[in-house]
Amino acid sequence: MIKRNEIKKIFILFLLFFAFNANATHWLTYYVYHETEYDQGPWIGVAIIENTNYKYLVPVAYSEMFGSENIEIAKKIVFRLKEKKPEIYNFEYEIAEKENEITLTIKEEIKENQIVKNEIITSLINNGFTKVIFRFLNKEEVCTIKNVTLPYFKLQYNKNKASNSIKTLSSINKNKKTLKTNKNNLKKEDTNRFWFVLSLLFNILLILLIFVKKRKQI
Repeated sequence: MIKRNEIKKIFILFLLFFAFNANATHWLTYYVYHETEYDQGPWIGVAIIENTNYKYLVPVAYSEMFGSENIEIAKKIVFRLKEKKPEIYNFEYEIAEKENEITLTIKEEIKENQIVKNEIITSLINNGFTKVIFRFLNKEEVCTIKNVTLPYFKLQYNKNKASNSIKTLSSINKNKKTLKTNKNNLKKEDTNRFWFVLSLLFNILLILLIFVKKRKQI
């Protein structure tokens, strides 16, 4: 029969385990760049992509739970690329991270070498990594965003409207901070409510176990 002290220890360890996992994970939004091709239409960006056979890199947003290690984001980015184009990313690879630099070791020859490099470099560097090191079978390449051979989408601030926007920046920032604070408060309330309910359930379970034990002793 399980002793009362042992039940308490199990209960405490269980709570510590869940508390650790709750603090070690958080939601992140990240962008993965895929090569695509422009057919026809009135888009003014056509002039930029004429020299690349109308090919360019477009970002797709994803949001999910991550731990505290940056390598998890890098692995997920390459996984998303493979998920999007399995016929191109059908090779074995290893990913490592050191000082915010990603090393991708590819263990076999790949057919679409430039597509892979463009998509991986753009995706990783636009998500905060500084360099991408490709280790192929017979060579190593250290790449930055300058090594990307296709145009890609990025945010651009309209400098012509800067003078009109300066007056409203402070109010916008205040609103953003207020919204962020409110969201954080709601998250804290939800977290506190969750742990309160969990603690209550375990206390009820503990009382039931003690009650069952006493009945058996009678």
